[in-house]
Amino acid sequence: MSICKNPDCNKEFQPNPNKKHIYCSARCRTQYINKTWSLNNRERKTAKARDLTLRKSYGLSLKDVNELLLVQNNLCSLCKKPFLDGEKIQVDHDHSCCDTKASCCGKCIRGLLHSKCNQGLGQFNDNPVLCRMAADYLEARSKNIEISIH
Repeated sequence: MSICKNPDCNKEFQPNPNKKHIYCSARCRTQYINKTWSLNNRERKTAKARDLTLRKSYGLSLKDVNELLLVQNNLCSLCKKPFLDGEKIQVDHDHSCCDTKASCCGKCIRGLLHSKCNQGLGQFNDNPVLCRMAADYLEARSKNIEISIH
């Protein structure tokens, strides 16, 4: 009898005497190899997942986004502040362009933004008039105008 080398299994099994088996089944072998690969290749796995998400959602590859980052000098298109290392960068696109809500056509990409910048636009429904009204409101209130409340 042998013990399966997959730490998640550790079952005893009867190996085939003609073959060198260290796993109790092909499923156990695949599970162990996949788990080991994932643990040893976290960055690569994360990049693959990000690339897949970008392709599915925006029709862009990770390479396309990195090229756009270079064009933007590693700065947010909205606030013009740099992206920090490890910061998740958001792809901003015109929601009114595409028929489907699930993904974008790729032709309506406006730029790369910080998460908060992208969320801010979303809170105003990407409406420039509302954004200008918000800016006017903030500028008027920043002049230390005292508001009396009775």
